[in-house]
Amino acid sequence: MNTEQQFISALAEIFPKPSELLVGIGDDAAVVTQLKQNLVAAADMAVEDVHFKRNWSSNFQIGAKIATANIADIFAMGAEPKYLLVSVALPKGTKIDDVKELALGIKSVSDRFATQVIGGDISSSEKLVVSISALGQVSEPILRSGAKTGDKVVITGLPGWSALGLSILENSVPNSTNSNQSGPVLAHLNPFLVSPAKLFSYLNSLTDISDGLVADISNIARSSNVEIVLQSSLISGLPGFNEFSELAKLYGQAGLDLILNGGEDHLFVGTISENNYERLKKEKVSESVFVIGQVTGKMLDKTSDQINQINPSGVKLDEKELKSLGFKHF
Repeated sequence: MNTEQQFISALAEIFPKPSELLVGIGDDAAVVTQLKQNLVAAADMAVEDVHFKRNWSSNFQIGAKIATANIADIFAMGAEPKYLLVSVALPKGTKIDDVKELALGIKSVSDRFATQVIGGDISSSEKLVVSISALGQVSEPILRSGAKTGDKVVITGLPGWSALGLSILENSVPNSTNSNQSGPVLAHLNPFLVSPAKLFSYLNSLTDISDGLVADISNIARSSNVEIVLQSSLISGLPGFNEFSELAKLYGQAGLDLILNGGEDHLFVGTISENNYERLKKEKVSESVFVIGQVTGKMLDKTSDQINQINPSGVKLDEKELKSLGFKHF
């Protein structure tokens, strides 16, 4: 039977102590040299059979996905991710190799963004639970409350792939050799995160798409006290829209509904002034960013819609529907 110390020792080998860390894995707490900017902190928890199923996901994918969610939250504040604290509750009989695979999944994401795992905790549970706290730094955060009248709404890609993958997993037998399945399924099991850092200096507001495009952009509208219009013609012009819609149809899904309401893509959506958008284009910023709507004005009636959007059945979404259509984490 493996002991807690054996698990900790195995993790310490996978996550060596970075030079700026005074105390790392193995002591009561990590000690970090003082950050030069403001500290940003975020946390996400993943629970077996709520956020993932082990008959679908490998330990590597589980680790990678929860690391992606945490680092995306740091990026969504306009910040640089620096450190992760990883806590796991392990079912009885978990082997060291299982924990190593989970850790390597986390490392596969953290290494891409020069983010270090510096500590955490291990406990036992009937089901696997992974909780990560992410720490980052920022001089001036980008908030949900920064959207201004006249801003363009921009997005970093086409959402909905993760939701389509989840639908495939729930309703059919996954087949890794089927190219129609492999893309969406992988997008759900191990979404690929792209840093939006080169956009930070241009944006007025920002959030990551974890609960669904409409749900997350409504958070910006609510926090900024503005009305936002998402334009279906612009959304249908996003790269990959036609391919995605046809693929969704193969599995009996409405592509636009998945795009608007599917979650866990971990793309980014925000708002940008007209002048900054023209500057962004002129300076040829490398990240892909696409206009999908407009901030039309201040919200005069707090009981009215913050998002004007037509759902696939042609009915205007109200506040109650926005909440119910968002991706459900529990």
